[in-house]
Amino acid sequence: MIDRHKKSRGFTVVELIVAMSISAVTLLSGYELLQALKTAGDRQTADLAAAAGIIRGMDIIRENLLHAVSRTDSQEPVFVGANPDLANMGEEALILEFYSRCPVGGDGEFRCLRRMFQIRYTLAKTEAGIRLHRSITPVVGPSQASDAENQELILDRIEQITLSFHDGENLVPQFSSKKQLPLGVTITMTAYGRTWPLSVRLPCGDSQEGS
Repeated sequence: MIDRHKKSRGFTVVELIVAMSISAVTLLSGYELLQALKTAGDRQTADLAAAAGIIRGMDIIRENLLHAVSRTDSQEPVFVGANPDLANMGEEALILEFYSRCPVGGDGEFRCLRRMFQIRYTLAKTEAGIRLHRSITPVVGPSQASDAENQELILDRIEQITLSFHDGENLVPQFSSKKQLPLGVTITMTAYGRTWPLSVRLPCGDSQEGS
């Protein structure tokens, strides 16, 4: 009977402490693993969101350039482009200014309606980094623009951006003309640690005819 009593006495305090310690370590390791997986998932989600935002921004620039047009009724340059010097840039820098027949949202038969807008792309220095803004001003008459200007953020956290323009013979860092558009525009941008290239051939480039 003494041997039977010894066999059914249960766990000792030391055994319980060891078991609880092992359980605590296991739970802590599992929690840390879950936190690491959550952090990695959040980082991946943020990276995907940033990439999607950059792709969207580059598509907007591409769409505006593809519909760029010249104007014979304007005394101002029909296209201005400049490669910025980010190191010596002030608070703002104009990099693109041109006219474009952008599609206007609508319903039914007006969905594909296009109007002429003056498009301006400017860089701005902020505490969060360099940002790219687009300003859209509808053209309501010959050589006139409406006061209703719409500015929006296109890209942020830009680390480097380079522009070049095909003038018909060479790639140049600056372009300005009252008569014609460049044949093409090339933009190379670095943001979020990645480089994003964009090259657009303008359908109306090198044309002196107004649209």
